[in-house]
Amino acid sequence: MRLENGNGLAPVRGGADRDDAVSAAATGGLPAALVIGDECEGIGRSGVRSFGAGRNVAARSVAARSMAGRIGGGKWRALAGMAAGLACLWLAARGLAPGALSDVPAGLRDLAPRQWVIALCATMVSFWALGRYDAVAHRHLRTGLPAEAAGHAGAVAIALSQATGLGLITGALARWRALPGLSAAQAVGVTLFVSVSFMLALAVVIGAASLLHGGPLPRQVALTLLGIAALGAALAVRYPVLRLGKRRLALPSLRAAGKILVMTWLDTAMACLAFHALLPAGAGLGWADLYPVFLLATAAALASGSPGGLGAFELTLLGLLPHLPDATLMTGLVGFRLVYFALPAALAMLALARPAPASETRHRAGRDVTADRAADHPEAASLVQNGGALVQGEMAVLPLVPLGQSLVMLGDPVVGAVPFRWLGAEAAAANLLPCLYKIGPQAALAARRAGWQVLHIAEEAVIDPARHDPTRPAFRQLRRKLRKAEAAGLGVARPAGPLPLTEMAAINRAWCEAHGRERGFSMGRFCPALLARQRVYLARHAGRIVAYVSFHTGGGAMMLDLMRWEVGAPDGTMHALVAAAIEDAGKAGVARLSLAAVPARHAEGWSGRVLGALCGGGLAQFKQSFAPRWQPLYAAAPGRLALAIGLADILRAIHRPTPLAPRQDNPKEVTIRTAG
Repeated sequence: MRLENGNGLAPVRGGADRDDAVSAAATGGLPAALVIGDECEGIGRSGVRSFGAGRNVAARSVAARSMAGRIGGGKWRALAGMAAGLACLWLAARGLAPGALSDVPAGLRDLAPRQWVIALCATMVSFWALGRYDAVAHRHLRTGLPAEAAGHAGAVAIALSQATGLGLITGALARWRALPGLSAAQAVGVTLFVSVSFMLALAVVIGAASLLHGGPLPRQVALTLLGIAALGAALAVRYPVLRLGKRRLALPSLRAAGKILVMTWLDTAMACLAFHALLPAGAGLGWADLYPVFLLATAAALASGSPGGLGAFELTLLGLLPHLPDATLMTGLVGFRLVYFALPAALAMLALARPAPASETRHRAGRDVTADRAADHPEAASLVQNGGALVQGEMAVLPLVPLGQSLVMLGDPVVGAVPFRWLGAEAAAANLLPCLYKIGPQAALAARRAGWQVLHIAEEAVIDPARHDPTRPAFRQLRRKLRKAEAAGLGVARPAGPLPLTEMAAINRAWCEAHGRERGFSMGRFCPALLARQRVYLARHAGRIVAYVSFHTGGGAMMLDLMRWEVGAPDGTMHALVAAAIEDAGKAGVARLSLAAVPARHAEGWSGRVLGALCGGGLAQFKQSFAPRWQPLYAAAPGRLALAIGLADILRAIHRPTPLAPRQDNPKEVTIRTAG
């Protein structure tokens, strides 16, 4: 249970200097670690920037003074919280039976040692769960600090702030003090994240507990809370990043939300157990009956804004447990305040007196080797365009793209085999689920052996340019199309100089008007910077460009990317463009040319429609005219639910792609932090 309220902190504005530890923390607003500015357009959810850890003593002293100076900005809120607490205490005292308070010392002495031990053990488990909130927050904000250190600092901060009040200020200062590698802005960001996420999760736990255990909350209200939570989860999957004007706010992933929800249940259940254990013998109240009431009292305490929820917590319990003797209830409350509030606060003060040294064991994410390995992977630049990178980790180089809920490996490893444990840890370090997409049979077999769920989703049209012979019978349809293009006077060639981007952009706009908006992720989008690094073929008719195709190149392979044509282009235009590319690839010694993928041909009904949405229809008949070898492609994830979430994530990225970065002059040099 955490009673860390928000008194004393003004809202945080974006745009603070990220190198000034205090400016973002004190000037208010969403902390910079939570906000993605315009410069990150086109970067996935992993584009959240993290701060440098280094801060000298002088800078941290200045930061402390600046943060402390801001406490006064919330003095009226703090005074209001204290006034509310005193009013609640006065009301509670008026309702007590005569002599109830005077019986408390004797009641505490009569508690058995076993009751104190149970309460202490439950408190320890509760604070361990509290620390897990911070571990999730640090992963979401990409601080890179170890989960163990983050959890320890979180438990210390909450123990201190829930006892003293001014939760966001006290919590931020305590976290900043306990973690020398954390900037003040990051400390505020973590505190905001923990505070807001706990309150939302508490509402869900209250609804679920009321349905399971009964209690004073009406069933309709409980169902409404759970319904709102389910709707919020669905919206978070649909919109993982919220736009706030020109800025974007990355929402916690489902994995992060699930962990917070479980830890909120464990935290409050153990806090309730600690309170229940300290009720005098003969109270006649079971834990299951107490839990829903305890949760409502916790919510009331948070809403009051008083330090530790003092007054509101007691008044709520007295009002909702009228059958319990006042002396019994007050004995349990005083014992609970001692064990759950006073003792942890004292230990937190001792811990802050000598904080841990700066951590040198930050999570070591895979190393971004996009710039070094771009030539080995034909889709390296497109990978970066979608917020991904080539990442080296554990004897392998993987093409990774972080999405709202998943860390997706897009295609087979560039080097080595899939390191499943490492990939799972890399995803967990970013609060994401691992997912493999469009992998070949060998990686799919390895995934199945690793216990992952595997699904056949697509088939890739692969051509060996050296063996491509259009005179064979299998190419009858292709020859017919090429004759029509030739008869229409169509000319196909690679541009000798700079690309005619103005004309190509006009064709792209016309194509989008005829076929709908461009799709993203594994599908090509018009990007001049990317086109400049691709192999492009232009088709001209009557002296003007009417169509073009582009191919990724690298690693001795070519892969079809863009296909754009005007309405009214001669029949056979696209066949002629691709045929020219295959012929050139054969002359250049290219070992493999891919015409991209089509949905798995065995899929029918709803599964066929889903795969069609994932693979974009694929122009199967068009590609079949080149008599390719069809290679099966698969998707894989650790379980059915993870696979469903991963595919839903990919589907969203395809149909609602992130806007392209305004600057992509050199996509190969744009490196993205993929995890950790």
